[in-house]
Amino acid sequence: MRIKDDAYDKLKTLQKVKEKLADANAGFIKHDRKRRHIDAESEEGSDLAECAPPDDYASDEEVDLGNEQPLKVVKVFYASRTHSQLEQLLDELKKTRFAPRVVTAASRQTLCANDSVRHLKFSHLINEKCMELRKGCGAEGKRLKLDGKEVFDRGKQLSACPYFSTRLSLPLCQLVLLPYQVVLHASTRAAWGIDLKGNVLVLDEAHNVLETLGSLYSAEVTSVSTTLALSLVREYIDIYRSRLKAKNLMYVKQILAVVAAIDQKFHGFYVRSLKSKVNVSKQPAAQSGIAKLMAAKKPANPEPAPAVDDKNRTYPSPLFTIKGFLEALSNRCEDGRIVDCLSRAGVESGIRRFTCSHVIDDHQLLALSIAQNSRNERFTLTYESRNNVECVRSVAETLLMLAREVPNGCVAFFTSYDYLSQFLSVIQKNGTMRKCLLKKELFVESRGASVDIWDRFAAAARIGDGAILFAVAGGKLSEGD
Repeated sequence: MRIKDDAYDKLKTLQKVKEKLADANAGFIKHDRKRRHIDAESEEGSDLAECAPPDDYASDEEVDLGNEQPLKVVKVFYASRTHSQLEQLLDELKKTRFAPRVVTAASRQTLCANDSVRHLKFSHLINEKCMELRKGCGAEGKRLKLDGKEVFDRGKQLSACPYFSTRLSLPLCQLVLLPYQVVLHASTRAAWGIDLKGNVLVLDEAHNVLETLGSLYSAEVTSVSTTLALSLVREYIDIYRSRLKAKNLMYVKQILAVVAAIDQKFHGFYVRSLKSKVNVSKQPAAQSGIAKLMAAKKPANPEPAPAVDDKNRTYPSPLFTIKGFLEALSNRCEDGRIVDCLSRAGVESGIRRFTCSHVIDDHQLLALSIAQNSRNERFTLTYESRNNVECVRSVAETLLMLAREVPNGCVAFFTSYDYLSQFLSVIQKNGTMRKCLLKKELFVESRGASVDIWDRFAAAARIGDGAILFAVAGGKLSEGD
């Protein structure tokens, strides 16, 4: 009987949620207080007292909506390492018969539809610019019905802000896709209004969680940022000293004292204070004859350094850097907590048989290890030889020979973007790239490249002689990204 009663209570709760969702979609709001309505028209000559509203009548303007509980549903938070992995999950979900309400909790860098903000490269610059433009932004404040990864295009089309519309739609969503940074950072969770209590949290590729936590709750400051921050705080105090209350002025002076102490430490204050206790010779080191000759031969009229155009350059505020450093510094080790955690790693369990017949056939897979080039010279692919031009050239020639034999598409992965850039520079100089372009169309993955490069490569691989793609291991196109 108890199980039956619990099931009945849950059924009633679900029915109430469905009714509220239907009313919200229709644009109506139900109130707990009852209102009396006069259906019959007042008869001619009736008393005015009879036409007066009842004592418990409440108009729409008088109803206090603050006591109304916000609508919530049980959610599944699916967190992954990159946005492209979330987009792939959403694509696979669309192929199923399930149709849950889904939203992707992406950053401003991904969702912002304002061109003056999107051209900025760094996330802290994007956040600062967004806060600066929010009051006058034509897209902020408008509602947008989200539709998966197409939210950005819809935002541009409707002049709506995809970022804030996504945040407003979270309470009624059943599946929330979000990167690690959103779910693991406390202040970011609070900004998004994410409450994990009573919901399900799934962390994909959980072996990256510790590294992500370390990067989220750590901060790095430089001597330049502390010097600029110290100057800005001093100017702020000089300008607003008379306008600030005594309590606020005390807080600003505390920040000034902390920044000044850090700046002194950066500029060798500690070493200079101990110079008197350490026997360090203050005499300049003797110069050799060649050093004196080189110092004497200075041009009388040295050429001025080329002017640097700083008009279009943007710099982050050093105060945000100091703020992040102080927040990371104030995290106490005693505040750490251990919670119940269920770890399920399928890759660690033994696999007796693995099949992927739905992906490729047996005749479509061939694994080879190439140890030498066409001149019977062994490859020495070590870290020390990565800058060897001859080694890079022999690898490029081998790739070109393989591309001639393999039909349709070829993909080559490199260890880093820097090494890929170095590889492209070498094959461009010796003419290997020109030979490759004569055989296949070349696509190169760059930093911050969009996922459409794979679609363009796949389309080019199906026609003509095919195409070849140079990608980076750990980038967007690798590891299922």
